[in-house]
Amino acid sequence: MRLVFFLLTILAVVLGIVFGALNGHEVELDFHFRKLVLPLGVALLWFAFLGAFAAGFLLWLGVIFPQRRRISALRRQLAGAVASADPAVDATPVAGNLPPP
Repeated sequence: MRLVFFLLTILAVVLGIVFGALNGHEVELDFHFRKLVLPLGVALLWFAFLGAFAAGFLLWLGVIFPQRRRISALRRQLAGAVASADPAVDATPVAGNLPPP
């Protein structure tokens, strides 16, 4: 699996270099306070990277972070139920739904 990931990474880097080399036209980006003149390939790859980073951050913020908080709360609830050893509290369903640590 690591070999496949390594080969896909090398392929992506090579394709990025080829893409940047084939799109060498200059573009001007005006940010109102600063103007940048970059090759088109560099600008496209840069903004694709920024978009992927923003999507990953929003995914983490909206899905992964709340799930981790819920898992922590369930683990605390389970620890409290086990510590109290109350026979009326059945902790089995909660423990069965938790992922391994």
